[in-house]
Amino acid sequence: MTYRTTTPRRWVTRQAADGFTLVELLVVLAIVAIVAGIVSPYARGSFKGRQLQDAAMTLATHIRYAQALAVDRGRPSRLHVDLERQRYRVELARDFSGYDFVAAPGRAGQYTSLPARIEFGVVELSNGMSSSDVLLFAPSDQWTVGQIVLTNGEASATVKVERGLGCVNVVREITGKASSAD
Repeated sequence: MTYRTTTPRRWVTRQAADGFTLVELLVVLAIVAIVAGIVSPYARGSFKGRQLQDAAMTLATHIRYAQALAVDRGRPSRLHVDLERQRYRVELARDFSGYDFVAAPGRAGQYTSLPARIEFGVVELSNGMSSSDVLLFAPSDQWTVGQIVLTNGEASATVKVERGLGCVNVVREITGKASSAD
């Protein structure tokens, strides 16, 4: 007995839902590898610069906290910079005389170390002298004017406390170019 089919055999066409060929996958992987090779050197440099900027912004935040703490508590406060150990913290005067300082309350009273490969550069006071007790803040909105420079060897960021209202600004310099952030 012989059976006949009513429909002739046809070639089945491949549909998009079947997937990708190995060649197509290898081409896409090669393109991704080329793009990653081009972008990665720029990403590494950006990370170093971002780390420096973050360290400067954290320092500026501590300075602003010291200013606010002096006004809020009615006692002098200061930003104590330990140049030898590359760290800093906010300190509050024990009493109104302003001669005996203790660690400020909260996390700002704990020493904050600079990240690896970032160090203090120049530390200047308004009178031109360098000191480990860098910036002093009084409750009457008077404070030492100065700047602290952080550097990573390729770039630097300067945290400035200016006259007048005591504005704290961060200026970042990369190989001679300057950009301001606040």
